Amino acid sequence: MKVFLDVFTRDELFSDSFPIRKEYEGVFYAVTSKQKKKDEDTGDLYDLDAFEKLTNKPESVTTVDEIVENFKLNELQFAKKSELTKVLSNYLGALRERITKNAPERLELFNAQAKKFIMDDVAVNFGDYKYYTGESYDIDSGMVIVQKFLQDGITTEFYFFVDGLREQKL
Repeated sequence: MKVFLDVFTRDELFSDSFPIRKEYEGVFYAVTSKQKKKDEDTGDLYDLDAFEKLTNKPESVTTVDEIVENFKLNELQFAKKSELTKVLSNYLGALRERITKNAPERLELFNAQAKKFIMDDVAVNFGDYKYYTGESYDIDSGMVIVQKFLQDGITTEFYFFVDGLREQKL
């Protein structure tokens, strides 16, 4: 199994146990997750269908996202697009420096595709997304992770900057 870590904070963000595909010409990983029911007393996670079939349902239950829960992601609250843009600008600056140093041939593609995703999709549909960062809650240098709910309302996709990740085999 591989775990993907934020290169700046070393936070574990997701693993290859989730479906992963590259988007925006390989600049982002889109990682699919699902909503689960969590027994707050035991910490057990249940698929929504399996939970409905339980005869002895736990009393203290919340709905959580599997990636958020397993990797202890922290939700970021942005009241305005400008707040998101400020945090993203800081992160993108550091990431561009890293790309320039380690893979300068990727910088032009990175800039074009990051702009396309952020300006043409996220900014336009700002309220349709949730935003997260890693367990350390380091919004000064940690990755801003974008979450989108799919039409079924259960499945989510998280978007991670490929160049901001390091793979670790377990």
